[in-house]
Parts: sequence; C-alpha cells; structure tokens
Amino acid sequence: MIKTALQWLEDGSLAVAIRQSAWLYPAFEILHITGIVLLVGPAFMFDLRLLGFAKKIPVLTLANYLLSWSRRGLLVVIPSGIFLFITNAATLGFDPV
Repeated sequence: MIKTALQWLEDGSLAVAIRQSAWLYPAFEILHITGIVLLVGPAFMFDLRLLGFAKKIPVLTLANYLLSWSRRGLLVVIPSGIFLFITNAATLGFDPV
C-alpha cells in the first residue's frame, strides 16, 4: 500500500516535470540548502551568544529575532524537500529491510 502511494507520487506529472527539467531540480536543491542554512544558522548564532559573544544584545531579544529566521527557513525546507522527495519517492520512501 505504501509502495503504491510512493510510486503514485513518483509517477505524478509534477515529479516527472521536475525530473525532466534541466533547471527545476537544481533550483529546488538550492532552495532546500538555503532553507537549511536559514534553519540552522540562527541556532549557531544563538550558541555563540550563549558562549559570550555579543554580550550587549539581551538573550531573549536575540532569541526572538533568530527564531523568526528559523521559522522562515523551515517554511522553505519543507516544501522544497517535498518536491525533491517526490522525484524519487519509491526509492527514498520505502526500505524493504
């Protein structure tokens, strides 16, 4: 049942268009990597603040600011990841072991 659903995703017109396009898959990869940077980068910056860098900025103020950037990154990572996944859903989503 799951394998059938994954194969249906992979055979869909959107997945086929992404696979056959010379620029769509790389564009989604760039978006995905950018989203990961936006998601993880603020956590790294917050860790630096906790280690003592930028002591003039209050922790709570920085946390609220950086959290908004992480949310934006998540909003980029999820859809781009779905688009990348559907191009090879049957292989990526089903492990017979």
